[in-house]
This record gives sequence, structure tokens and C-alpha cells, in this order.
Amino acid sequence: MIARSAYARYKAVTDRATAAIENLKTYEQEAAAGLTEAVAAAKAEVDAAQQAEAEMRDGVDQRWTSVVEALWGERWMSPGTFPQPDLTASPDRPVAEYARHVQRTFVDMHESLHKPKWGRRS
Repeated sequence: MIARSAYARYKAVTDRATAAIENLKTYEQEAAAGLTEAVAAAKAEVDAAQQAEAEMRDGVDQRWTSVVEALWGERWMSPGTFPQPDLTASPDRPVAEYARHVQRTFVDMHESLHKPKWGRRS
């Protein structure tokens, strides 16, 4: 058996270390790319949620303004203050479901204003 020189042993060790470094570099680059994609996807979800929240707030604000205007002639009824967001609302439910609830309530209120009133003749 031929003994390997110190140089050959050193070269073998450094070659393995270099290969390990290259493998680690490749792994970290792939992991970084995956994390970059995950962050981009999460940002897109946050942006969509913020857009949906803004649209919901605008819709509620428009309906609230309409309700206040509709109740202007009903001096006995005070609309109170602008409603605050329901912090118990489930984020798992679709925003459209909440929007339908807001719209139904809005329509019910307007329909009740157009019903005949006690003591009034049409």
C-alpha cells in the first residue's frame, strides 16, 4: 500500500470541504428563493386583505351616510355614532358574507322607513 503524501491528504480534505461548502451554498440559495416566494405570497395576501378591508369600510361608510340622511326627517330616532368594526368577526369567513349582512341590514332599515307610520295618513 502506498502511503499518501501530506499534500494528497490535505487536498482530499479541502476538496471535501469545498464540496460541502458548495452544497450548503446551493441549499441556502434554494431556501432563500423559497422564502422569497413565501414572503411575496404572504405580502399579496396581506395586500388583498387590506384592499378588502378598505372596500368594506367604504361600503359601510356610504351606507351609514345614507342611513343618517334617511333618518334626518325622523327626529325621534337618532342613528347614534358610526359603528366600530366587530373585533369578534372570524377572519375565516369570506368578506362577501359580511358584506351581504351589511347590505341586508341596510335594505331592511330602508324598507322599515318606507312602511306606513302610526297616526299618519298617506
